[in-house]
Amino acid sequence: RSPYVGVEVERADGGRLLAEHGRRPAAVQSLPIAYRGEQIGRFLLPRDGVRAQLLTRDERLLADVVRQAAAAARSSALATELQHSREQLVAAREEERRRLRRDLHDGLGPSLGAVVLRIDTARNLAAGRPDEADRLLRQARDDVAAALSDVRRLVHDLRPPALDDLGLTGAVRQPV
Repeated sequence: RSPYVGVEVERADGGRLLAEHGRRPAAVQSLPIAYRGEQIGRFLLPRDGVRAQLLTRDERLLADVVRQAAAAARSSALATELQHSREQLVAAREEERRRLRRDLHDGLGPSLGAVVLRIDTARNLAAGRPDEADRLLRQARDDVAAALSDVRRLVHDLRPPALDDLGLTGAVRQPV
């Protein structure tokens, strides 16, 4: 019985989505669309003459439509937020993988390669120059200790022990 009806819903990105039926008059009244006490949009009706044309059953039907529109709009907004959160998680995971790959490729790989070369050189020198071979083996040992330290750092960065000891809330609150 209304020549115009509009439903305006606030989107997660701050914009508004408007669905209309009929020609919008110059003056409209808005009824809030709320979901669990939070206003998520407006129901738009012509300002003049609508209440006089609506019967009690029409008002009940209108109230039901508004409640359903609120639930649908909120569900849509939550789905959008969930998708955005998933995208952020995937991006963060991929960035962490890139960082880990870079650390392994640029740090640990060359360090272990240098250790192999030192050990090979020490083996070649062992018979004729044992003191020089011993010095190279000590350097190789130091390099392996540094590489082990790097591995421990990488493992710690993947999952800090504070998560296991204190839980997520405690680890976040722990001073750096």
